[in-house]
Amino acid sequence: MTGLNRVKILISKKAILSGILLILITIFTLCENPSSVKQTIVIKTLVRGKLQTGKYSVFWDGKDESNKFVEPGTYLVWLYARTFTYEIRITALQGGVTGINDSTTAPVYGNWGLTELLQNHPEPFRIQSGTNIPFIIGEDAAGQTVEITVRKEKDE
Repeated sequence: MTGLNRVKILISKKAILSGILLILITIFTLCENPSSVKQTIVIKTLVRGKLQTGKYSVFWDGKDESNKFVEPGTYLVWLYARTFTYEIRITALQGGVTGINDSTTAPVYGNWGLTELLQNHPEPFRIQSGTNIPFIIGEDAAGQTVEITVRKEKDE
C-alpha cells in the first residue's frame, strides 16, 4: 500500500515563552483513498442511508448484486461514514445451509462515541449460510450517509 508518511511536530508557544521547549510528536500516515490504492469491485451494497447513533448488524447472504452466490475467497467489507473509511477482511468458504447464520438485531441506541466496523461472525463463514457484520455508528457520523459494501480485490 502506498501512502505518505509524515511526522508532525507541534511546539507550544506557551512553552517557548516560559523558556521551556516542549515538543509533542504526532506520527500519522496520510493514505490515499483506499479505492485508489486497492483496485476493487463492488460485489454487493449492504447498507446505504442515514443512520442514528447505535450498534447495528447487517446480514450478508453470500450473494452478489445479481443474487448469485459468490465464489469462495477473501472479501473486503468497507464502511464509509462521512470522511471515514473502515475495512475488514472476511473469508467465504464453499457450502452451508441458506440463511442459517442470520441473527441480525435491531439497533441499540445509546451514547456511541466513534464509528466502527466490527469483525463479522462467524468468521470464516460458509457462503450459503451467510455472515453477520456488526458496526457502530458513533456521534461522529450520526445522521450522515453511511454505506457498507462487500468488495473483491481485482486480479492484477
